[in-house]
Amino acid sequence: MTDARTLMTKYCDGDAASFRELYALLAPRLLGYLVRMTRDRAAAEDLLQQTFAKVHRARAAYVRGADPAPWIYAIAHRTFLDEVRRARRGAVLT
Repeated sequence: MTDARTLMTKYCDGDAASFRELYALLAPRLLGYLVRMTRDRAAAEDLLQQTFAKVHRARAAYVRGADPAPWIYAIAHRTFLDEVRRARRGAVLT
């Protein structure tokens, strides 16, 4: 199995298959993290998809050679916080 650094670097270089491998490598642990934060598996799965979509859009910001896991976890955490804020605003408005 290839490590996350190598996969992310290859993905940044245009290898789409590396993104699928990176997802397969990191998604199970990241989903567990999100389930613990949300206490809702369906919400966590949605956040997981949003997180990897953001990783795709922000791949140019990835620092080559760095472990991408902390970067991806930070994206997931901020995505979770954005959803919490959005839910609070919705509760206030209704």
